[in-house]
Amino acid sequence: MKKYLFAFICFIFFYSFISPQLKEANAVTLDKSKTCIHAVNKTKYIVNVPVTTLWTSPVQVRPMDKLILQKNANVSLWNQSLSYYQKLDTLGRIDTQALYGQEVKLIEKQKGWLKIAVIDQFSPKSMQGYRGWVPASHIITSKKDTSNCNIVIVKEKVANLYTSTKNRKKSLQISFNTILPIIDETKRWYVIQTPTGKNRYIKKSTAYKYRNYSSIPNPTAKDIIKTGKEFLGLPYLWGGISAYGFDCSGFVYSIYKQHGILIPRDSSVQAVHGKPVSLKNLKPGDLLFFANNNGKGKIHHVAMYIGKGQIIHSPNYNRSLEIQSLQTQPFQNELVYARRYLK
Repeated sequence: MKKYLFAFICFIFFYSFISPQLKEANAVTLDKSKTCIHAVNKTKYIVNVPVTTLWTSPVQVRPMDKLILQKNANVSLWNQSLSYYQKLDTLGRIDTQALYGQEVKLIEKQKGWLKIAVIDQFSPKSMQGYRGWVPASHIITSKKDTSNCNIVIVKEKVANLYTSTKNRKKSLQISFNTILPIIDETKRWYVIQTPTGKNRYIKKSTAYKYRNYSSIPNPTAKDIIKTGKEFLGLPYLWGGISAYGFDCSGFVYSIYKQHGILIPRDSSVQAVHGKPVSLKNLKPGDLLFFANNNGKGKIHHVAMYIGKGQIIHSPNYNRSLEIQSLQTQPFQNELVYARRYLK
C-alpha cells in the first residue's frame, strides 16, 4: 500500500511542475454551465467553407470553375489555374464572396443551389445584402445563438484551425477577416466553435479578440494603410473579398471591415456614401474613385489614397495589388470623386 501511495505522490509532484506548454497541449475542459452559446428556434444559414463564391445564376458556372464548387473549395488554386481570358470571362458571372462562419439570408432554393444574401455587404439592390447563388453544400443550418460570445477576427492573410494543440493537427485554413465565436482560451490559443458545432483551436498570434464586432476600436489612417500593404502582390480576382484575391472594391471593403468599418460592397455605391472630400484636401485613408471616358462616364474603379500622391489598389487581371502614383495615366484623367470613411 505504501508503494502505491508513494507512486501517487510522485505523480502529483511531477504534474505540478510540468511545463505550461505541455499542460496547454491537453484539450480544454469546458464548463457547459457557463457557455455563451444558446439554442434558438430560428434557423440560421451559415457559410461552411473557407470562401464561397456568389454567382449571378447556376448556369453561369463553367467547367473550369469546379475547383470552387467543391466543399473544400480552393479559390487560390482556381484563380491561378485560369487563363487571362478565362479570368476576364468571370465578369458578369461572379458577384461577390462570403467567408467561413458568416451568417447569410436564404432567398431561394434550386436543385443543388441556394440563392443567398450576404448580410454585411450593403447593396442598394437588396436591403438583405448582396445577392447571388452558391452551391448548397457550402451552407449549413444552425439553431445556435453566439451573440453573447467574444469573437476572433483573423488578421493574417490566412490562419489555420486545429483539432488539437497537442499534435498541431490542422483542420481547416481560413482567410483574413474570418470572424468566429470564442468559447474559451489558453495562454497561446483561442478555442472557437465552428458552424458545425465543433470546437477548434486558433493561434492567438493570428487573430484579434473583441467583445463583438461593434467594439472594434476606431482605426487611424496609419492602421488602415498598414493592413492594406500586407496584401501587396496579391493576384486580382473579380468579386474577391478574401486573402486569395481581391477586386478593387473588395480590397477597400475588406481592409475597412478588418478595422470595424462596414462600407458598401461596390465602388459605384462606395462613391456616393461616406463624407465627400475635395480632391485638393485628400488625406491618407480616403477612397478615390475613377470613371470611364476621362472621368465623364460611369465609376469603374476605386483605390485608397496613402499620401504623397500615391494610391494602393487592386487594379485588374493584368497586375497584382500595388502602389502607384496618381500622376500616371489613366488615373490622372479618370479621377472624379473622393470619399472619407474614417472618423
